Amino acid sequence: MISRIEKRRALKQQETYHCLELQCRHFRRIMLCFVPHTGSRKKTFGPLFRYAFPASHGIPFFAFLMRQRFQSDGWKIYNAEEEYARLGLPSYQWRISKANAKYELCDTYPAVLVVPNSITDQQLRSVSAFRSRGRLPVLCWKNPATMATILRCSQPRVGITGARSADDEAVCVTMICHCLCLPLVDRCNPCVKSIIGETSYCRCATSCKCNCKYSQRRWIREHCELSKYNITIHGY
Repeated sequence: MISRIEKRRALKQQETYHCLELQCRHFRRIMLCFVPHTGSRKKTFGPLFRYAFPASHGIPFFAFLMRQRFQSDGWKIYNAEEEYARLGLPSYQWRISKANAKYELCDTYPAVLVVPNSITDQQLRSVSAFRSRGRLPVLCWKNPATMATILRCSQPRVGITGARSADDEAVCVTMICHCLCLPLVDRCNPCVKSIIGETSYCRCATSCKCNCKYSQRRWIREHCELSKYNITIHGY
């Protein structure tokens, strides 16, 4: 982290101090001041300079010397499927997909994804190709009691031609229907905007009996405590 060490003097309350200025690689500067004529700066400068630049002094890097042992394997402390089970997943609406087991769909998503039951892995591959960085819509969190959910995805690859994806729109509609018909959506998303208007309703009548007609702006104003309701986040 340290890119440079310089010796300086600083005047404070009419007293002169001998200082060491540390310039870090992330542009942060740290000033260490010592009482003059005590030799403290000299004793500090030597070891600090050697260990800040180990390659120049033939010293092994700290990363190779640090060999702390742990009782448990850190890679096994977190288990995604156990965490999803704690949230009540999978359920009759949501399933766990391993289409990203080799991180081929999205290298920034976990190996297991929670998606609607009616969406196939082939549709997920199609949606991933249509989304920026392959970040398709997936469920991140669900409240077991209120059934409130948080979903995430990136922006679609619409481009200047206004491209659309039938699979992407199907996934968005299905997720909205699974969220108790109280979604908060990003209206800048052209795919969602094509499905949801100013006064919106669910268009997947064959798979959803909600017939949920509502006004998004009025719903947002009337329901301030968003934690009690479902939030569908697009564009993150």
